[in-house]
Order: sequence, then C-alpha cells, then structure tokens
Amino acid sequence: MEDAIVRVNGVEAENMGSGLYRARLSSWLPFMTISTEIVRAGYDLVTAETVVYALGNIIVESAAVSGLIGIATLSARKSGKKDRAMRPRKIRLEEPRPQKSGLEKLEALLRERRWVSMKEASEITGVEMANIKKLFSDLMKKNRALQGFFVDDVFVVQSVREE
Repeated sequence: MEDAIVRVNGVEAENMGSGLYRARLSSWLPFMTISTEIVRAGYDLVTAETVVYALGNIIVESAAVSGLIGIATLSARKSGKKDRAMRPRKIRLEEPRPQKSGLEKLEALLRERRWVSMKEASEITGVEMANIKKLFSDLMKKNRALQGFFVDDVFVVQSVREE
C-alpha cells in the first residue's frame, strides 16, 4: 500500500516505499503497547495492537535499582558500625592509679571504651600521627589481647582476651 496513512501510537509513520512504513517511538517503560492504525481511501480502517517488552530497558532499570539498593545497604552498614563504635560509654570513677606508660594507657583505654581516635592515641602514646597505624599493627602482632580494625581515623576493638 503506497497511499495509506499509517499511525503508530498516534505518530504518523513515514512511507519508505514498497509498502513499508517507519515510525520511531521512545520510551523508558519495560514494556510498551503498540497500536497501529492504517487508513486508506475506499477501505475499512485497520487496527492492530501488540505488547512489546523492551529488554534493554528492563536490564538498565533492574541494574539501576540493584545499584541503589547496594549503595544504600553499604551506607547503612558503614554508618551503623560508626554509630556502635562511637556510642558513649558509662564512665566509672576510680581511685587514682600509678602512672602507666603510654602504651599501657592506650591499652587500658581500648579495653574500657573499645575505640580510640588516631589523634587521641597519638597524644596518649607520644607517637606521631603518621606512625599510629603501625603502632596498632605492632600491638596486635605482639600477641596482645586486643584485636581490631580502622574505620576512617578511628581504631575499633574487635575482640578482647583477658590476660
């Protein structure tokens, strides 16, 4: 049919010749209902309707949703760890003790509070900030009773063994 008017979802299709018509439809939906209408003088109106699944759109939208869920989960986990690690502890008033070395003070603080910032650890031990992570690594390697990990610039105690 050369002299027909073809509409696809209300958009008039372009006559390519030899009875072929072309229309371009854009949609981000995962599926689309395509309604085709053919009008030709002297003939009855011809309509057809079909549902087409846009696999590319389905994949992209599923990946986007999965990515957002993953980011939200990681974010919630990370903030949850910080919240638990930073939770204030009850302070017990004790009698003054004899002065301890910086390393012993640090270990006592970690046993009591279960976390310490790198700056605070540097002040307690007298070790420069650049060497604090090495200090914690050495502390754990020397078979000490404390094991832990860093979250940003905070050392969090993971396990404590009583000596």
